[in-house]
Amino acid sequence: MKKLLLFCALILSSFAHSQELQSQPKAFTATYDAQWLPVALKGSAVRTLKFENSGRARLRFEGKVLGTLIQEETQLRWNGCLPVPNHYSRSKSNLFKNSVIDEQVFDWTGQQVASRHKADNTKLAITAPGYDPLSFQLALRCDLIAGKKSFEYTVIYKQKLNLYAFKVIGTENLQTPLGLLSTIKVIRSNNRDGKQTSIWFAPQFDYALVRLEQKEVDNNHYVITLRSLQIK
Repeated sequence: MKKLLLFCALILSSFAHSQELQSQPKAFTATYDAQWLPVALKGSAVRTLKFENSGRARLRFEGKVLGTLIQEETQLRWNGCLPVPNHYSRSKSNLFKNSVIDEQVFDWTGQQVASRHKADNTKLAITAPGYDPLSFQLALRCDLIAGKKSFEYTVIYKQKLNLYAFKVIGTENLQTPLGLLSTIKVIRSNNRDGKQTSIWFAPQFDYALVRLEQKEVDNNHYVITLRSLQIK
């Protein structure tokens, strides 16, 4: 009887571990066309997720327009489906200058994050879960998989703890280079500065980000649209 119970426990544990791994995102490379309106500036963007042998991962974003390159990267581990960030950086470079604008180092044992914005350094108290401006996007994916209709995240941005709240608007078909995709449209629901942020995700491609739009109060409009996607 004891052997049978032990066998059942091992099977259930193995199944749970398998489900946990399946809920984590797959490695991917996604390229996007970027556009800034109303001045009609065009550029490109790339998002990549790579896994290391240790199981840790790096999510990276690169955006280019008019000779300026913006790079963001978060190094993270996993708690089930959810990302746990360890280090985040954001830099901006052009022909004349290359500088790190933001850097965050997470100390989850000490429940604090060392944050640098330009020349300013500070430490913030934080409790899990907490995210940088990239890793929360992977947490949002987890909540969509779970079927949630609204979600909130604590995000460190410019040395402040910010609450990002989102809600699902519904489904929408988008024509893309990958064909007609059925997407889930999500909007940020607590933009106090008047910005309007909308994001579309494709469940059939592991909830890949298909389109992002951000409208400013001064009528500036930023859009990235999926051009190609490789899921590994």
